Amino acid sequence: MISYYQDPYCRRIALIVSVLFWTGSSYGADSIPSYQDNFCKGSEVLHLTRPIHPGRKDSPVFEFNFRYITGSVADLPTIIFLPGGPGATSIFMGGFQDVGLGIPKSYPLVLTDPRGTGCNGNIGSKLPDDAHSTDIWADDVISIIHKMNLKNYIIMGHSYGTVLATVVASKIQKDKNRRPPSAVVLLGTLGHAFTKDSEQYEGLVNGWEKLKQLLSPEIVTQLSQSRLPLGISSEGWGRFLFKGLVAGAGPAIPPEERLLEQLQVLNSKDEEKIEKLKASVLQAASHVSSQEYLKASRPIWCRELARFDNTDLALENGNLIGFINSNFCDKMSLDYPYDSAKFNVSAPIFYFQGEDDYAVTMAQAEYHFHGQEAAHRFFVSVPEAGHFSIAALSDCISPIWRSISLGGVNFQEALNSCKWKTRVIVAESHSL
Repeated sequence: MISYYQDPYCRRIALIVSVLFWTGSSYGADSIPSYQDNFCKGSEVLHLTRPIHPGRKDSPVFEFNFRYITGSVADLPTIIFLPGGPGATSIFMGGFQDVGLGIPKSYPLVLTDPRGTGCNGNIGSKLPDDAHSTDIWADDVISIIHKMNLKNYIIMGHSYGTVLATVVASKIQKDKNRRPPSAVVLLGTLGHAFTKDSEQYEGLVNGWEKLKQLLSPEIVTQLSQSRLPLGISSEGWGRFLFKGLVAGAGPAIPPEERLLEQLQVLNSKDEEKIEKLKASVLQAASHVSSQEYLKASRPIWCRELARFDNTDLALENGNLIGFINSNFCDKMSLDYPYDSAKFNVSAPIFYFQGEDDYAVTMAQAEYHFHGQEAAHRFFVSVPEAGHFSIAALSDCISPIWRSISLGGVNFQEALNSCKWKTRVIVAESHSL
């Protein structure tokens, strides 16, 4: 039986997913019906009633949708997946959670779309800015735990989803009527708000400088001209490099899809390869975040994560340049900067961090790790992996999840069974 570690098609899915979760939903406001027709119907999609403003007695309510997929093996913990963004969706992932999310199909799975996006997009236009915060989104997730009466479950977050997972785990352990999660799994972990504006893109800039050292002088020269290759703008090349740097170059990424290999085509005389590269760059260049995504994302981003939005990049004189959109957070300020150390988690925490994750740097994840002294912590560094590092460990994912389900029992042995070797740090819990 071939694993997706070897299957080029499935590895391509992993690439798509890893980039999609960082860049946000690609479904525009006018395509919400298309998303909902494809992913939001059927017996797996469940509903509950949520107030627009939790805590207000007179708050209007709306129908909040999530997806529950039964596992193929009894008595395994339910995994609740929280995507990044903030505002990215995950309900559409139901058909290939093993391939895209690194979650074996033997486990029950809850997939979520935040309020205002994806399967919860219909309510988006009715949600004011103050109906969006990590605390409110955490209450939405906790309401799923209550509705499902979950007693054995794991919270898994990716990118911004690690912020949400941390807050959910911290809040629910204070509820004496509910059991806390048996574990928290974090991928590409944010430890705190961006303390300086350039921090949002410094990792990407450093990643590009590292990659340039591996390119031939001829290709570097082409990418340093005022007229860039393939007739594509500096902004278009910037978005393409952003996408490739976020994906990384671990074993889950097909060789022909890795950024280094793609750029080497610039020295090729093979017209078919050149046209394929051009199509890939143009596709990345044309990406625009949907309005529903931005409406849900902006209040959290601007009040909790950063002063500006400056994740748009351009390639100028061979350098990757970050641009600050000073109008993105207009009339909003960073009043509630996220700090993971303020949200104590007692459940075991498993960190998976790509060593080539240029979207969320190693320093961010390490800050979170060192601040959670009440938890038994396992920090896994994955060489060459990007923003969705667990995809590199697909051949050993079953023993990894088995160990996570048991609180980390035989965790090192599970990692030793992986073809792709990792580095692990374990920290015991301490009473606070």
